[in-house]
Amino acid sequence: MLKKVHSLIKVFLITCLYSSSFIQAQDGSLPKITLAWDTSYSMEQHGSEYAITYLDSLFKVKKHVDIRFVAFNSDVQEQSFKVQNGNWAALRSHLESLSYDGAAIYSVLDKHLDAGSTIIYTDGQQVLDKERLPVDKGYTILSRATGNARKYLERSALLYRGKYVQLPPVSGTSKVSKSALADLGLLKGRVFVDNKPATGLLVQRKGDNTGSYTDASGWFAIAAEPGDSLLISGGGFTMPLVREMPTGPTPSLFLDSRVIALEEVELVQRQRKEEQVSGVDIGYGETDKDRVGVAVQSIGDDRISSVTTDVSKAIQGKFSGVQLGQEDDISKVTMRTNNTMLLNNYGLIVVDGIPMQQGDSSGRNPQPAFNFVDPENIADITVLKGMAATTKYGTLGANGVILITTKNAVYGTAQEGVVDRARLKNNTYTGGDLSQALNSEVLRELSSAKPELAYQKYLELRTFQNNLPSFFMEAFSFFKSRNVTVAARILTNLMEINPNSSEMLQAVLSGLAELDFTEQGIAVAETLAERTPEKASSLIYQASITQDKRILHELIRKLILLKNGLNKSDPYLIAYGDFLEKEIKHLLYIRRFDVDKTQYPEKYHSVPTYRTRLVFDWNLPGSEFAIQSVNPTQKFYTWEHSNAEDPDLMRSEIQSGITFKDFDLFGDESVGQWLFNVEFLDFGPEGSTQPFLIRCTQYENFGTPQESRRITTMSFLRTGEKKTLMQFNIR
Repeated sequence: MLKKVHSLIKVFLITCLYSSSFIQAQDGSLPKITLAWDTSYSMEQHGSEYAITYLDSLFKVKKHVDIRFVAFNSDVQEQSFKVQNGNWAALRSHLESLSYDGAAIYSVLDKHLDAGSTIIYTDGQQVLDKERLPVDKGYTILSRATGNARKYLERSALLYRGKYVQLPPVSGTSKVSKSALADLGLLKGRVFVDNKPATGLLVQRKGDNTGSYTDASGWFAIAAEPGDSLLISGGGFTMPLVREMPTGPTPSLFLDSRVIALEEVELVQRQRKEEQVSGVDIGYGETDKDRVGVAVQSIGDDRISSVTTDVSKAIQGKFSGVQLGQEDDISKVTMRTNNTMLLNNYGLIVVDGIPMQQGDSSGRNPQPAFNFVDPENIADITVLKGMAATTKYGTLGANGVILITTKNAVYGTAQEGVVDRARLKNNTYTGGDLSQALNSEVLRELSSAKPELAYQKYLELRTFQNNLPSFFMEAFSFFKSRNVTVAARILTNLMEINPNSSEMLQAVLSGLAELDFTEQGIAVAETLAERTPEKASSLIYQASITQDKRILHELIRKLILLKNGLNKSDPYLIAYGDFLEKEIKHLLYIRRFDVDKTQYPEKYHSVPTYRTRLVFDWNLPGSEFAIQSVNPTQKFYTWEHSNAEDPDLMRSEIQSGITFKDFDLFGDESVGQWLFNVEFLDFGPEGSTQPFLIRCTQYENFGTPQESRRITTMSFLRTGEKKTLMQFNIR
């Protein structure tokens, strides 16, 4: 009887297995494997042939498999393949034809992986801090990674009960950015003169003969402690400057060339010996040379050659510290002090007591000509610097003054009258839309390709670009109106080529926000908030879009703490505090259904309303540009963000890393067509190693139920560029 029962069970099991196989054959279902393949830019040199060999061995064992192929970088793309009888030629061909581009953002991969048999092939390069590779129980990680990337992958497999398979490692060393200053336990700092990095200055601790010269970015490393007295010399200074070593993670010394000039004047006054009294023309009469307070230089007509044909030639080489512009142009003269407190760096030319039109170092205005001055008619030329220049001519003379006195003036035959230098500027705008045509070689190449082949053309061009950030910015600008997925992928290459740069991250976040890639944007914003806790822009962005109410409350509390902790003695940070208060009020309004605003101080409970509100943010602190607004009456007004216009603001911005400017448009006079142009002037302390990107968040009907938001970005790769950022109509 027992034997019969066993026989029946055996028949039943065989029948079940046969039925199962039959059903599987009928509906075509096969065992499933998810293959997640990292297609980021860094994987291009990873060498996929070893991963392909691994898969070849796998499919010799698993001969019948459904493959869900997941290609990931900044976005995710899925395809399906079948392996039958061990034949996986279609999948293999696809793997061998893959293009590698963009940065791998692991968080976007999470929701595309299922429990079960999953293989992840990646190089483990983390471009975002603290990002988790979505490994689950039973997953297999394949990689040729070395160093920290390998440790990261092995740790991920261990923590989440996966398996790590080390393929033959990539040969050679990975490209790692190194600081220009070796970290030998020295205290690092940075020197700025007129908010520009100062190169070649010797920095020493007082009482110590050893020191460090500042590099091209103003950095030095010295055996010193915060609070030590430092001696700074070189760069044309006639005396060492004494400054206290500041505190902070990146101590910075900000020097003002005008103040330096005054210090030198005091030194000259103290050390001057008795000399024979001599008179000198200082622009408002002749006085004792020793009473001027500076070393005034003057030449007479005996020093001007009879063959001199141009006034510039009469000056060239005659005065110390006086440099003429290109082609010895006197209109572009600069003195040694090189002040930048005014609109430009060029000195003032005064002919027979009449100030002439001043040259403009920004390049925005045409330069004046001085070919009307006859060298043979010059009686004398005097150069004034420092207080001697500003006493008579005020701020116009802060960059130095060249006084030219003609023989006509000496003998009383100079022309009567004064040059009209106070003409009102006509600020009626006639420029139209300044959106420039495709003018770079990269944009012309991409534009010439057929739309369906433009991305392939981009990949071809990338081969010759040597990872230039400007190339990726131009390609992003081209594709963002054509294919947002491709544009986002190209933009994230900035994180791949320089993962440690917060400025790059800021540019990427701005672009992702414009494209409305919220999942990727939040991942970038989280890292940016960790790296730059003093900046609120990434917190505000996250708080405006997160779906997690707990995180939303946490972000708002962080913003309030950030506002309350600002330095109340810095006007720039006081203005930033007012800006943050308005932003917090706005967040509590737009997220009113997700938060209980009674948990927060009452002053945040009401929000102001505007027809339009514009919030500008940019990625390079200390960069220089001008925002020109054209109102409905075609009158234009310019807000200039530069050392020349507001050096104190620029200094605070460089020190804090905070970049912001907001414009509120309200009232009946705001109704109509508006246009905003941006003119790019200078990259700032970091130089042109990183692209400049400005973002404008535009709110229509701000603070009302009808509110809408639009984000616009624009990149600038060369100084002097002027473009229309946006046009809009207020109804």
